[in-house]
Amino acid sequence: MKNRTEKNKNTNFISGIHNYCDAWCVHCPLTAKCAIFRPMKKDFDTPEENDVNNKEFWEEMARTLADTMKMVIKRCEEMGIDTNFTDEELEEYQAKQDERERRTNEKLVPKLAMEYTEISREWFEKEKDYLTEKEKEINSLLASGVNSSDILIEGAHIEDAMEVILWYQHFIYVKFMRTMLRDDDEERQSPVLKEIMDYDANGSAKIALIGIDRSISAWGSLMKRLPEKSDEILDILVHLEKLRKAAEKEFPNARRFKRPGFDTPDGLL
Repeated sequence: MKNRTEKNKNTNFISGIHNYCDAWCVHCPLTAKCAIFRPMKKDFDTPEENDVNNKEFWEEMARTLADTMKMVIKRCEEMGIDTNFTDEELEEYQAKQDERERRTNEKLVPKLAMEYTEISREWFEKEKDYLTEKEKEINSLLASGVNSSDILIEGAHIEDAMEVILWYQHFIYVKFMRTMLRDDDEERQSPVLKEIMDYDANGSAKIALIGIDRSISAWGSLMKRLPEKSDEILDILVHLEKLRKAAEKEFPNARRFKRPGFDTPDGLL
């Protein structure tokens, strides 16, 4: 209960800041203003205390789930809503979802995003031995003591670039799939809902575009430091540029979208 009370008293949280971030909390400069991050924050120094904290957190989540489900069931009963589905209804629902996903994956932006995910994954699989040897080479140079500071910097750049690429490898596709919700006719029957869906699509597209920008930068850093792989990396960069251009055409207002906290005065650093 302590964390919940503290969170409610904290007036510095930015509403909705977590909706259009990249979920990479360890590199986020605004975690102090994020209410979602607060329960995940490690408040204790020792592993033992941290384990206790985590245990208490999940126990609290379990209690919250139970309380929430009681309210949901009561509300459904009041509204006469039956949440039980027959096998036929479940099959029909799944068929609609499968068809919706198939149509979405045929659209240019999600298609290019999925292709990038596969291209990137295949590159890392193919170059696994090469990257391992590169790491050994750097460690060997460090052990020799020759230009150790320069070697450390180069090694850090490679590691940072790979970390960025791997983080956004699947993230970009997932976010662009989210943007396609706005094309669901059943969910766009009212002007208000259409406005909400368009708003969310632009926000999701913006963070996906940011992921593309950062991935392009990271691949460029790798290409600079792994010149023998420059041709392959350049092909990946060309694909990312195609995806970037297609996304900007599909979502012309995404770049101007103001993400709470990150692009608004209450969070700008």
